[in-house]
Amino acid sequence: LLPASKKSLWLSALGISWERGLWVHRAMGFASIVCMAMHVLTFWIRYAQLGTLAHDAFVVPPFYQKGLSSAAKYDNFTISVAMLVGFPSFLFFGVFAPFVRHMRWELFKYTHYMFLVLIPMVLMHGQNAWYFMIGGVAFWLVDIGIRQ
Repeated sequence: LLPASKKSLWLSALGISWERGLWVHRAMGFASIVCMAMHVLTFWIRYAQLGTLAHDAFVVPPFYQKGLSSAAKYDNFTISVAMLVGFPSFLFFGVFAPFVRHMRWELFKYTHYMFLVLIPMVLMHGQNAWYFMIGGVAFWLVDIGIRQ
């Protein structure tokens, strides 16, 4: 979550311009999309091994979650929540954002607020997600707090 606003405290503290720092924001966003996609694909591979891929890839709640497979007997509602929030995030950030950026700036800007839903979902979905999120969230909170 590298703030990409033109008046960011962090860019000033690092002594770099917005234009020079924007590539880091884009690269980290791309890396996040790739990591989320790899996470989803590994579970789709597991669903294929269990023979439930046709159902579990896009249906809430998945069979895997209900425990219909002998390999998975647990109840984890966060998989369904992650699917409901994660798949639109893939569309907004991974597919639409690069194309919409120049044509419809306000739509592009507002899709970035999807992180307000995505971050709490990730924190619910993964027990240890806070290890990875705390730095970026704190970074953003300080930046937005100083700008307001």
